[in-house]
Amino acid sequence: MPRRLFEPLADQAQFKDRDVVARVFADLYHTQHQEFPPECHDADYEKRIKAAYPIHLEIFDRLLHRLVDIGEVSTHTRHVGVT
Repeated sequence: MPRRLFEPLADQAQFKDRDVVARVFADLYHTQHQEFPPECHDADYEKRIKAAYPIHLEIFDRLLHRLVDIGEVSTHTRHVGVT
């Protein structure tokens, strides 16, 4: 049976910590916009950071792109929301 690396957030303090981390990243990407790819400035990027927390969503994106590149995951799979 698969084991989770992280337990789901359970209490308000954990959600608050997640929101603070996401906001700090969003602020950094906004103030240092010339240093980061354009997609980091999208309105949904902060929401995506929250959804991927505690791992930065860029890790998931890069892993998925690598799996697509080597043929382990089809591009169709990504579009139907499996990831």
